[in-house]
Amino acid sequence: MDNLDDFRKSWDRSTKYTRALLEHVESLEPHQVKSTLSINRAREVIAQLTQPMADITDNIERTIRLNQDKIDELRSAKSKGKSLERSLHFERIEIDVERLREPRTVCKHPECVELKEVAGVKRPIYKSFCHDPCGLTDVEEEVMGHVQMMNCAAIDRSGYCRKCRHHWQQHLHIRYTQTERIVQDIDADVQAKLDANASDLVVKREAIKALKKKVKDLEKSLKEVQDAAIKFGLYLKKKSITPYNDAMIEYLDLLINEEKRQISHCSACGQDTTKNEERLETLEQNRTKYGQRIKLLETEMSKSNDSYAVLDEQGVDDQVKKLYNLKHFGKDLQAMREMVEWSKASGYREQELRPRIAKNMSTLSWLSSPVSNTASAVGSRVRGAVGAVSSAAGGLFGGRRGSASQPSNSTRSYDSDEEMKEEDDRSGTYQPRGTKRGQAKTDSPTRPGGYSFRERKRRF
Repeated sequence: MDNLDDFRKSWDRSTKYTRALLEHVESLEPHQVKSTLSINRAREVIAQLTQPMADITDNIERTIRLNQDKIDELRSAKSKGKSLERSLHFERIEIDVERLREPRTVCKHPECVELKEVAGVKRPIYKSFCHDPCGLTDVEEEVMGHVQMMNCAAIDRSGYCRKCRHHWQQHLHIRYTQTERIVQDIDADVQAKLDANASDLVVKREAIKALKKKVKDLEKSLKEVQDAAIKFGLYLKKKSITPYNDAMIEYLDLLINEEKRQISHCSACGQDTTKNEERLETLEQNRTKYGQRIKLLETEMSKSNDSYAVLDEQGVDDQVKKLYNLKHFGKDLQAMREMVEWSKASGYREQELRPRIAKNMSTLSWLSSPVSNTASAVGSRVRGAVGAVSSAAGGLFGGRRGSASQPSNSTRSYDSDEEMKEEDDRSGTYQPRGTKRGQAKTDSPTRPGGYSFRERKRRF
């Protein structure tokens, strides 16, 4: 062989690099697969907590303002009678999440939204269910104007809704609803003063003292949530392989834009937007503070400051449990996160692929026998199949005659011995019925039947 040397060189080169690869793999430190699963799980939990943490932060700040207004009202001399009783007890904004039986498509256009005032802030409530239920897949939940909304049955070819006649970019897909309500927590000491018919001045002092304590607890909870959000953001930035986009910043931008649209719509309708403007200002401040603290911690981390160490997977789990134990808002945060997790899981559709099997494949049913069959059983089936094919080929091309169109004596019927004799005389193989085959008339070998036909076929 002319290229034998080239083959040797190729083999030597392949062997060299294969051995180098095996040596490199052998030198690597074993990695716990559980660690990779823990990282993925931690990232998934943080992603599910992003929106609930932003909403809880907003609710805590609004609750603080609500009770601060109560304190200011109690300090004024105007609060008397029923007005005084309404201002005595602590109130907080609670978020109720309700799971829908089926997903639905709703419209977020101002004309299709009902405004509900909660603590002075006007909140949108969807009233136009454009497609209920909606079986749309591959659509991101709670995202207005997602590209897959064009494929919803409620949207016509022109891109407008058949029910509300608004553009598809004003619609979104939801699996649960989230509403707000004010809950009052009655303070035992204040109620005791009221039951004892204490003076208004004594009751006010006790109520102000209790509300200040509640507000202080809220500020502490607010700081814990904000710190946890920053720690989660740094963790994701460190563990991310691809360029990381801060989900908290994106969601705060979404809330800011929605609040601006809400203020614009309410102003056009002549409604009071003072509380909404306060909420907008707070959201913008939170976004600015969050970005500044992230940059500050990144700078400190680059200086190898141990006090700003990034969380590990166990630290993420401990931080999540700490958030769930927050006073007043821990249970709300846990319920919202579980609802987001359920929504993501419900939106996942596993596609089952089944191979197409032709109808004539049923003749190969013997291939579906269990793997546990012995080799002898498989061999007998194969030999049977081969024998069947050989018999069919012999019947088509073989026989004792020189032509494929002439049947053999074993299959052709004759009316008399004379007819059979005339047929066999042409080949010299005539034997009367009931007699033994005698000695050959000639010493020359006789070609087997069908030889001339196979020879012609081979030449052809």
